[in-house]
Amino acid sequence: MSDKNKKSKTNPWLVIGVIALIVLLFGWLTFADMAGDTDVSSSTNFSTDNPTAPANTPTDAL
Repeated sequence: MSDKNKKSKTNPWLVIGVIALIVLLFGWLTFADMAGDTDVSSSTNFSTDNPTAPANTPTDAL
């Protein structure tokens, strides 16, 4: 048999696994976004009261 005549067949379990991983990733990111547990949301809390304070330090507690 020649390699040119042989059709490359995609394994259906590979496709199912990739789709499942993508669905789990979107579910994980959605849950983290709803819970507010993302690195993006914590890095956008900039303090305007004290420019020398780190971004995540609450200035009210000082």
